[in-house]
Amino acid sequence: MADPQIPPPAAGGPLILLKAKTYSLIRKGLMRAILPDPNDFEIERSPAFLKFRLRPQEALEKAGAFFTLITVESEGPDNGDTLLQGGSVTGGEGSYTWANYKVTDAETGPTAGDGTILYAKVDVSGTVADGVLLPGIEITGGGWGTASNLPPNDVLTAAVSAGSLYYEIGRWVGQQFFPAGAGNLKAAGCIGSYNIQRA
Repeated sequence: MADPQIPPPAAGGPLILLKAKTYSLIRKGLMRAILPDPNDFEIERSPAFLKFRLRPQEALEKAGAFFTLITVESEGPDNGDTLLQGGSVTGGEGSYTWANYKVTDAETGPTAGDGTILYAKVDVSGTVADGVLLPGIEITGGGWGTASNLPPNDVLTAAVSAGSLYYEIGRWVGQQFFPAGAGNLKAAGCIGSYNIQRA
């Protein structure tokens, strides 16, 4: 005899009964999977309406630089790893692009200890003429680095006209990696002052 508390199956398919807690968890998961990332849209506001427009792919990639965390889905050994999207730096002459960086290994966990900083290193050089360092820089290379404290920027001189600049990209807190911001970088330099900032 059918349980009077259970409604009959809906037309077209079987009836599935879930506890409220289970339904809530599934619904949250579906919503995360279905709803787009708000950062994927440009928003135009007016007193009467909000207009949403999907950002161009190039803009999406720039917005996610050094910020978006990617879970690898493959049949290889990196399946399940978490990568931080790379980015690029411009400024003066030259440029440099970072590949994605693995912040969490699927099997062993975080790739650095609690409190460790992940930074971008930009190698730069200046031009010396007649023993004088001229304004401006050239980007000659770069790379990733980790440390407990961010290294200080080098200050170029006529005697030492090449060095490195550093920018904090994020840090590990406990078992999680937290990006420090989003967007590509821009290096700038004039005599006595050299730095990196978001583009």
